[in-house]
Amino acid sequence: MAIALYHLENDPHCEKVRLALALEGIDYESLVIDPEDREEVKTISGQPLVPVMVDNDGSVIVESNRILRHLASAAASRLLPPARRDQALTWVLVDRADAILSPLCRRLAERTDDDGSPLNDDELRVLRRRLEDELAVVEGILERGPFLFGDHATVADVAMHAYLNRAPAEEVVPLIGEYPRLTGWYDRVLEAAAR
Repeated sequence: MAIALYHLENDPHCEKVRLALALEGIDYESLVIDPEDREEVKTISGQPLVPVMVDNDGSVIVESNRILRHLASAAASRLLPPARRDQALTWVLVDRADAILSPLCRRLAERTDDDGSPLNDDELRVLRRRLEDELAVVEGILERGPFLFGDHATVADVAMHAYLNRAPAEEVVPLIGEYPRLTGWYDRVLEAAAR
């Protein structure tokens, strides 16, 4: 049985898994679902959320970070750096991306607050400053090498990239341009996934 991935096209959580699968060179059956019809996902996994991966042994894995952990646990995986300390820090960055970068980029993309109300210009400026602070953190980490943890992309790169990719280009591109390491990293992650 081949790996199957139930996912949405424009969802950063699903993008994390697609990037990880591409980085690992894993072929999979792409099953894009209709966001309004999640019956097949419910039947497969017992719940309506995506991504859901059905592994080649038939096991069903729900939730992007659980899927990333599953992929990273394979003996030949390169989704984690070799040093145990860096492996732990990789997951800390994934959690930071989930907790801070994801909602920040979502709010910028939708231009709404958490309750769905439109953001005014002052609120948008605050969000842009917070995004700039997050980009400065990533720029600092990239002093260590071409990727967040050395010479190849890890789950931390996958998570950060997927969420930054969600923010509107007009918000992110000018800011990324101010950080030369970040600019190169953004392109390197895409290049590594395309190999």
